Amino acid sequence: MKERPDNQLSPQELLERDQKLLEALCIDYTAVYYCNLAKNTMEPIKRSALSNGSVIDAAIPERRYEYTCRIQYFYDNFVVKESAPDFLEKLSIPFLWAH
Repeated sequence: MKERPDNQLSPQELLERDQKLLEALCIDYTAVYYCNLAKNTMEPIKRSALSNGSVIDAAIPERRYEYTCRIQYFYDNFVVKESAPDFLEKLSIPFLWAH
């Protein structure tokens, strides 16, 4: 079945499509976040006890929903720098807006 462009879907169809996407992501990942790059926010949609989200929340409680702060903390504490030297660049807001 050929998919219709977003502007041809009803609000209900858009909601159902988004719900299916979230359900699929939540099966495969220990954490799923909603990021609003324009507001520099990052909110959990789903997070299991196996994810590092609660560790980050405890470390930066006053800034736990700030996208750039959370990404920086994750990089500083969980990323093997040699394996991902461009991690911060690729997850920077300007880079994501451009791509």
